[in-house]
Amino acid sequence: RRAVVESPFGGFVAVPSISLKPSRPPGSEKERRRHIESRISRSRGARDLLVRVRTIMRRRGGSSALGGEQLLTSLTHRFRAQAKTFGVQSEIGAEVLRAALNQVGVGAPAEDVEALLIAADIDGSGNVPFEELVSIFRGGLSSARAYIVREVFNMLDRNGDGSLNLHELQAKYRPSTEPDVEAGRKDIEQALMDFILSVEDSSRNGRLTLEDFERFYESVSSGIDSDNYFQHIVRMTWGLNSNEHCHGARNCHRGRDGSLQVTEGGICGRNDGW
Repeated sequence: RRAVVESPFGGFVAVPSISLKPSRPPGSEKERRRHIESRISRSRGARDLLVRVRTIMRRRGGSSALGGEQLLTSLTHRFRAQAKTFGVQSEIGAEVLRAALNQVGVGAPAEDVEALLIAADIDGSGNVPFEELVSIFRGGLSSARAYIVREVFNMLDRNGDGSLNLHELQAKYRPSTEPDVEAGRKDIEQALMDFILSVEDSSRNGRLTLEDFERFYESVSSGIDSDNYFQHIVRMTWGLNSNEHCHGARNCHRGRDGSLQVTEGGICGRNDGW
């Protein structure tokens, strides 16, 4: 039986449950997320929890470009494990999400989790898809980053039909420029395989639309503070030139994560022999 609590939007409501079933709610994904985030901004508990999740994602992104996304992957695994422990398969209560958040290092008071679920239930169905919660935690691209992604997409879309062939993308992708490869955390083969698996999850019928391409880069963006560094990653992985400001942001990032050092011979990267 679901708890009934005071809603930050007025009156009393039953705390929505969470569904693990794949779901495509009606309406544009971007519009739904914008509406949910607007409601979250008006709820102190929901807003505080979202800020904590995203702050930790950014901190973990300091050591890896996908550090923020790895937190969400870990959260998903732990949430599913918690749901199995509770013996439920379709609709799960707020306490399961709270336990999973605490396990991945995000302090989550019960009232904040409840406020988040109430804010996310924009259609009043009493049910929030877990995948939509993950999308909210991840966040969308800022206008500056969305512009960069659109620019690169249009450059790759040579025939202008609004979609990219996955096989062609794999041939153009340059995993050697990935931050984790440069830092020695992954080899080229592993980085390429991770990319293939990620874009296959986002694609439809072997092709990637702009919306799919943006969704892929949302996972990259979630762990990166600097717009210049984000631009460097997006452009370099497709063999496009980066400017000196973006190169500088890349060197700052590598210096912070310990994969770049100043030696007697100049600036040296982890893969350059130290």
